[in-house]
Amino acid sequence: MMKKVMTNAWMIAKNAAKKFGGKAIEYIGGALKMAWKMAKGLTEEQVRALIAKGFIRWTKYDMDRLYFDLEKAGLLEIERYKSGRISYSEFQGEAISHSLASKLLGVKVWIDVQTGQMYSKAYDEENKDIVVALAKKALQSI
Repeated sequence: MMKKVMTNAWMIAKNAAKKFGGKAIEYIGGALKMAWKMAKGLTEEQVRALIAKGFIRWTKYDMDRLYFDLEKAGLLEIERYKSGRISYSEFQGEAISHSLASKLLGVKVWIDVQTGQMYSKAYDEENKDIVVALAKKALQSI
């Protein structure tokens, strides 16, 4: 576990150095704090904040996950026919095709509550990055 924390801390420090300038060693103190926090998992306060940002908690089979839901986050608006098919869709305030709405709904992004790690899965890789970026933005804002 210690190696994983240190590796993660150096990755955070290097990214901070790229973004803000300077050397990675200058950021290692704060990066270590962040890496240890990530290794311990999410607190209940963080979980509640993420649920307010559009995540849905799922606990089953000894797993505790937070799934990102575009509709609950207010980013994707979908109206459906009685049959369940999409009749109208809007993404971030702009009308989109039903096909794109289905592809966006098909992207699954979740956070393991015990480790704080984010995972994603999608059949359509093209739109995966959009949903992952939105989920990361929600995670960083807590």
